[in-house]
Amino acid sequence: MRITSKLDLVVDDGRMKITGRPGGGAISVVSGTGATEYEILATAGTLDIDVDFDSGDVRVGRGVPLEVTGLVGAIYDLLTDLPFVRTGDSSFLITPDEEGTASVTVTASRDGYEPVSISKEFEARRIFTVDVRASDPAGTGLSVPFGLGIDGADHAGRTPYSDELGPVRFVVDLPTKQTISGHGYALRGVWVNGAVHPPGVPLDVQLGSDTIVEATYEREVLVEVVDGEGSGVYGYGDVVVIRAPDREVLSFLVREVFDRWDGIDAPGSSATFAAERDVYATAIYKEDYSYLMALVAAPLIAAGAATTYRGSAGLRWRVENIIEKAVKPIAGIKSSRKVSPRRKKE
Repeated sequence: MRITSKLDLVVDDGRMKITGRPGGGAISVVSGTGATEYEILATAGTLDIDVDFDSGDVRVGRGVPLEVTGLVGAIYDLLTDLPFVRTGDSSFLITPDEEGTASVTVTASRDGYEPVSISKEFEARRIFTVDVRASDPAGTGLSVPFGLGIDGADHAGRTPYSDELGPVRFVVDLPTKQTISGHGYALRGVWVNGAVHPPGVPLDVQLGSDTIVEATYEREVLVEVVDGEGSGVYGYGDVVVIRAPDREVLSFLVREVFDRWDGIDAPGSSATFAAERDVYATAIYKEDYSYLMALVAAPLIAAGAATTYRGSAGLRWRVENIIEKAVKPIAGIKSSRKVSPRRKKE
């Protein structure tokens, strides 16, 4: 027996199947006992597929997923000049490697159906994500204004800042000092994509990749000491030591000795505390004439003045009177009591 046809024939498990192109035709069967011919019409179904591909946001170097949905059992292929990988039976990841217009074509096929193709055309662009962040040493985010330049145009930036830009000139100028919520902060470190950048030096780059700028600001405390030691700017939590040492007014004869602090509550001439707030303190002094009194009293005692003035109280009054009327005007001694710069006399 011989079977012939103008249609495509295949044998599958001993059975003849018509395959290939649709259309009309005839099958002729010839055997030793006779021949017969059958007129047939071969038809093919229509494949409906849908392609999910974001052609409006295609970036160089960044994979863009493509998903195909359609009839179960269909075979899907992708035609494109761009690099891609198959991530599933009906899914692909396309990664453009250069800027410009490109296209992808998805083909679907299945026995009994006409093959179908869908093409997508798009523009691949070089787009980068930029982020500028600021925080304290504990990692708490801070809102810090900074100078921002994009291709020569100046803008006002504020952390946290995020944008998507092309291959433009990108400038970030972070302040070295900043007041935040009434507290002073100082720039301690800057990192660009994990690499150290000098604080106080503006970042000026031509964008060629995603860029993350991270800045660390440390809270500062101002300590101002009038007529004492220890003034300065301290990091928050640092140990502060202020002192009010004795001072000579007239050689070693007359001194100013510590009396009390104005502006802080501390009992002695030296105070130690943690820098947690701004401090304004003034050391208040009083005159000490101990050495001078001893010097003046010596000749009086030698001359028998102790007897004349009958007792130590009279001697002390005499010495103080001599100092007040004779020594002070000569030495030009005046009261050195002062008021804290943050407090006014009533």
